[in-house]
Amino acid sequence: MKKYRFKPVYQNISDELQQEIVSLWLDARVLTSQEAKRRVPEVVLTVRNSKKELVGVTTAYTREFIKPGNFYYYMRMFVKPAERRSFEMLEEAYRRTYQTLSKAKSTEIEVQGVVLEMENVKFTGKGAINRLANLGPVFWGKNAVGQDVWYHRFDADPKKMN
Repeated sequence: MKKYRFKPVYQNISDELQQEIVSLWLDARVLTSQEAKRRVPEVVLTVRNSKKELVGVTTAYTREFIKPGNFYYYMRMFVKPAERRSFEMLEEAYRRTYQTLSKAKSTEIEVQGVVLEMENVKFTGKGAINRLANLGPVFWGKNAVGQDVWYHRFDADPKKMN
């Protein structure tokens, strides 16, 4: 595995980092400028390669899951296509994002855990599913557009995250 540096930045993003994150998304043409700027406050973790280049981020926003009043962080991850070859990097990014969010304190609502909606079909194969399940998330089912949905409660077995 290449060497990656992971840095939790949730609710602590400098102006310089904000611009770097927006550029990451715009250069990859995955978000509009307006949407990229809107999502910056949702960034939880940055991922840098051995050259210290920003190659990925995780984001999270809160939303109800399963029933009213049951809030979870909906997590997203974007990694530059050239860096997507490492399951270990993706696992570590998930692990650190989960840990950061589990320690985040919300004064407005109690958040129960993390939800993943698997947009990338590469992560729906048997090997990827087994690796994800070993981290702690539980398969819930499919969403309205047919994507696999996983959830990971903050009160789940902490041994799985080691």
